[in-house]
Amino acid sequence: MGDRYRFLIMSDTHGDIEHMTSIVDRHRVDCTNFFHLGDSEVSPYVINSLFLGVRGNCDYFAGLPVTRDIPFPFGRVHLEHGNRYDGITDEYIDSLGCAIFLSGHTHRKLVRRTLKGVWVLNPGSLTRPRDGDLGSYLTCDVDQETGQLSNVIFHLVDPETGTEFETLDGLKAFEKHL
Repeated sequence: MGDRYRFLIMSDTHGDIEHMTSIVDRHRVDCTNFFHLGDSEVSPYVINSLFLGVRGNCDYFAGLPVTRDIPFPFGRVHLEHGNRYDGITDEYIDSLGCAIFLSGHTHRKLVRRTLKGVWVLNPGSLTRPRDGDLGSYLTCDVDQETGQLSNVIFHLVDPETGTEFETLDGLKAFEKHL
C-alpha cells in the first residue's frame, strides 16, 4: 500500500451477512482497514471477525463499544454509529480531537469537513438507503503522515442482490458543495 492506508467503511447492513462478507472478501487484497459503524444486527463475533466496529441503535447484542478511537500516525480516527440524541454537530466532532470522524445511522452518503478541518464520512446504508435506490459503502485512501483523503469512492450496490453497479467520486461531490 505504500505511504497510504485504504479504508473500507460500511454501516447499516441490517443483518445482511452474505453481501457484507462478499464485499469484505472482494477488498481484502486492496484495503488495509475495515470499519463497520453499527446497525449490523449480527453477532459481535461476526463483526469482530471482519471489522473494527461499533454498536448501533439496532444492535441488541452486547460486545461492541458505542464509540471507538483508533490511533494512526496522522491522528485518531473516531467511530460511532451517529444516533446521538442531540445530533452530531461540528462542535462535538471538533471536541473529539480526531482527524477523521466516521458515523452511519442516517443511511445517507456524506463527505465533508468541519471548520477545523476534521474529515466527516458516512458510507450510507448497504441495505436500506435513504438517498436513492442503491445501497452503498465507502473506500478511501488516507495519507499515512498527513491524514489527507484521496480516492474517496462510494460503491453503489443493489440492496436486494448485492450486485455492484457503479461508483460515485465522493471528493468531487464534496467539492461541488463548497
